[in-house]
Amino acid sequence: APLSARKEAVVSTQSTGERYLLLSQAKRDQVELRDVTSEELAECDELYHNGKYTDMEDKLVELNTVSPHNDEVLWRLARLKWVCGKGYQSNQRHKVFHVAHALACQAAEINPDNGNAHRWI
Repeated sequence: APLSARKEAVVSTQSTGERYLLLSQAKRDQVELRDVTSEELAECDELYHNGKYTDMEDKLVELNTVSPHNDEVLWRLARLKWVCGKGYQSNQRHKVFHVAHALACQAAEINPDNGNAHRWI
């Protein structure tokens, strides 16, 4: 297939942040939204520092589901994607870095004063 056709096939109607929501839309409609606690963010940071990236991603996806558009969750997802993306081959790495960039941009747009969001752009 021509490159333009392949690119169109990859384009999704979902925003990058929406891809990192847990459950189907119907189930998400039943989720009670709430604020993310500093303890939950600290748990994510501890998982990151201990190299438990899969557990960290699971926790961040859960937090992004109950608190969508939270800049603290989004920049952590961006960091995780960027760090994990370094281990991929070049074609997959480019895709992962693009996702990380989009997540960081979304976090910076939500809170322009969040330096951590800008760091991962």
